[in-house]
Amino acid sequence: MGSALLWAPFLFFSGNLTASDHREQIEIAAVVDWSRYKIFLKATQQIPGEMNDEMRPQLRESLRQALLTKSSQLVESLVFNAPAEDEEKNENILARLNHFFRLQKLASFQVAENRALGTLEIALRGKDSVLFFMPNSANLESYNLIERGSVSDVQYETANQTGEYQTTHHESIPYTSLVVDARHLNFKPGLNPAIFSQNGRLIYSADFLTAETLKKRGAAGFSENLNERDIQLRTGSRPLRISALELFSQQTSSVVISEEDAEKILRHEKSISNLKKARVAFLVAKGLLVQKVFLPRK
Repeated sequence: MGSALLWAPFLFFSGNLTASDHREQIEIAAVVDWSRYKIFLKATQQIPGEMNDEMRPQLRESLRQALLTKSSQLVESLVFNAPAEDEEKNENILARLNHFFRLQKLASFQVAENRALGTLEIALRGKDSVLFFMPNSANLESYNLIERGSVSDVQYETANQTGEYQTTHHESIPYTSLVVDARHLNFKPGLNPAIFSQNGRLIYSADFLTAETLKKRGAAGFSENLNERDIQLRTGSRPLRISALELFSQQTSSVVISEEDAEKILRHEKSISNLKKARVAFLVAKGLLVQKVFLPRK
């Protein structure tokens, strides 16, 4: 099923406008801020002629509907970033998101100098967010603890500049989190980032989390460095810092790590427990953390 058909229910947003609202003059700008898990949208509409108080409600609703239509398209691209496999599941997601968008209100609205301006904020995580309205598809995957001596002869040593903890041969230590440096790749944040080993084993994704954890925290944190307060709270005092080798199968929100690094994080039960708490962060290149979205004039 194509996305145009999937998202047809959102067309109701522009169904009650009259020819007098000059919809062709509405310009919309959008920014996806992954450090805050939010989408910020701004709509601007020129007002021909004089403005009176009776026009304000219709003008306000005109901007709201235009913003909701564009924000729904953005969320579509974030949620359906892979080929559809379950049509019934997709229909369930669309029904929930339809309800979500009906509840959204403008963050601000003002009219000045023959121009109307409306803003809208879409939360991607937390209460009353996109993830909050998503159907429960979590806890589909489970971890198996790697036994000591069950892998190849690898000396787990780390360079001093990484800030990791040096260990003895095959010693397992509990890490508070996993930090994946993907700044050298074209890695782009997403709602369901994934980590694979070189052998194709799924090491981490939203499917390992409970629905409550996913909705509250998001699958991972994203930052250009580890200085942000939110990232520090997520990663804790003893993160395992590793470098991504490449993107997984050209999916810009999925990376591949070495088998050795995968074994490090899966060797201790407490490390696995922290993964299940979404204690995962990605370091992304400058310019990819906050993404400007260029939208055509409505």
